[in-house]
Amino acid sequence: MLKTALVLILGVPYTIFLISVEIAVCKIRVSENFARKIAQTWARGILVLCGLSVRVVGAEHLFKREAYVFVANHASMLDIAILLGYLPSPFLWLAKKELFRLPMFGAGIRYIGSIPIDRGHPRAAIKSMRTAANRVKGGASIVVFPEGTRSRDGRMKPFKAGAFHLAKQSGRPMVPVALLGARRALPAESLRIRRVPLVLVITPPIPTAGVEIDKNELARMAFERIQRVQDECEPGFGKES
Repeated sequence: MLKTALVLILGVPYTIFLISVEIAVCKIRVSENFARKIAQTWARGILVLCGLSVRVVGAEHLFKREAYVFVANHASMLDIAILLGYLPSPFLWLAKKELFRLPMFGAGIRYIGSIPIDRGHPRAAIKSMRTAANRVKGGASIVVFPEGTRSRDGRMKPFKAGAFHLAKQSGRPMVPVALLGARRALPAESLRIRRVPLVLVITPPIPTAGVEIDKNELARMAFERIQRVQDECEPGFGKES
C-alpha cells in the first residue's frame, strides 16, 4: 500500500498539471495531436510512478497512415494508461459518458477527440456510433473496450456488438489487442499496485471492407484472438516481483 500512497501523492499533482496545460493550450487553439502527446506523456509517467514497464508486441502489423478500430480486453484501471502510452497509433476513445463528467479528466479526453456514448439510451448511443464511424472513415483510429466494463475475475465478458458494427460501418480494419499483466498489477477490486511485467499484444488486422462477414462473426474472431493470446501467455505470467 506504500507504493499506492506514493503514486497518489505524486500522481495527483502530476495529472492536474498536465491536464491544466492541455486545457489551457487547447482553449486557445484546439489540437488533437497536442492533446494526445500530453495524454501519452501522462500515461507513461503514471506507469513509471507505479514501477511498471510495458512491452509492445506486434507493432509491425500496423501501417502508419491507416485507420483502425482497436478492440481490447478490459480488466484493470491500468488498461487506459497502457493504451494511451504505448499503442503505436494515434487514436480517440469511444467511452462511456460518465467519464466526460469527471473534473478535468473529462475535458482531457474530450480534447483528444473522444466520443461519449450513453449506454442507457439506445437512440443517443446509435448517434454516437454514427459519429464515431464518420471519424474513422475520415482517417481517425478508435479504441473500444467491447466488454463494456472491467472484468472482475480476469475472464473476458461477452463482447457487445457496437464496436463490430462500427468496424463494418466504417470499412476500416479491426485490430484485436490483448493486454497482459494489468489485472495482476492492479485488480479491479484492489488499490494495491503489484510490480509485474505488462505486455500489449497487437494481433494482425482483420479486414472489414468488401468482405462477407457480419458483426457477430467479427466479435467471435476478436474474442478468440484475444483469448488465444491470454491462454498462451497468461498462465504463470506476470508473477509479482
